[in-house]
Amino acid sequence: MPAFIRESSPQSDFPLNTDNRYVVGLGISAMMIVISSTLVALRFISRHITKPIGWDDWFCLMSLIFAYGILVTTALSGTVGRAGYHITVDTTDGLAKFYKITLANRVIYLSAISTSKLSILLFFRRIFSVKRTFNVAVWVVFGLVAIYWIGSELTLIFKKSLNPIIAQSRSWLPIVEFMEGEDGKFWMAMGVINIVLDFIILCLPQPLVWKLRMDTKRKIRVSVVLCLGVL
Repeated sequence: MPAFIRESSPQSDFPLNTDNRYVVGLGISAMMIVISSTLVALRFISRHITKPIGWDDWFCLMSLIFAYGILVTTALSGTVGRAGYHITVDTTDGLAKFYKITLANRVIYLSAISTSKLSILLFFRRIFSVKRTFNVAVWVVFGLVAIYWIGSELTLIFKKSLNPIIAQSRSWLPIVEFMEGEDGKFWMAMGVINIVLDFIILCLPQPLVWKLRMDTKRKIRVSVVLCLGVL
C-alpha cells in the first residue's frame, strides 16, 4: 500500500491506533516479502551450485533490499506518520513526519523497480551473450533504465522550489502550494515511462527465442516464461 494515501473524510479527533487498512496492507506486503526473499535465496543457491553468481543476481538482491525499505517506510508511514487519517486533524509536526517518510518511500520505490529491470536485462545478456546485435540492444535499454532511475530520483527530490526537502515535508506552506498540482503529473509521466520500458524489456528476447532450433511448442513455453513479468 502506498505510503502517501490519506483519508478524505474528516475525523472529530485524531485516533491513537494505526489505520486498519494499513495493518491489512502491511500484512500482505510482509507476506510477499517473505515469498520474494525465499525465491531470491533459492536463486543464489542454484547459481552457486551450477554457475558463478553474476551481476544479474546482485541487482536482483539489491532490488529485494529496496523492497524491504519500501515495507519499512510504509510501516513507519502508518505508525509514526499516522497515514490513513484525515489530514486536517493531524498536527503540523505529524504532517512533517508523514511527508518525510513519504519522500523516502518514493525514492526507495523508484530504486526497487529500476534495479529489478536492470537485473532482468543483465540476465538476458548472460543467456543470449552470443548475439552481438542483441547485446547492443540490451545495453541501450540498460542505459535508458539507468537514465530513468537517476532522472526520476533527482526530479522527485529536487522538484520543489527553494529548499526541496523542507518544501516536500511542509507542503501546507503558501510558498509550495502552487507546486502540489505538479505531483500527479510527475507520477503519471513516471508511470507511462515505466510501462513503456517494461514492454520493451519483455519484447526484447522474443525474436531470439523464435529463431532457436526447437519445436513450436517449446518456443511458446519459453516465450511465456520470459513474458511472465507482464503480470
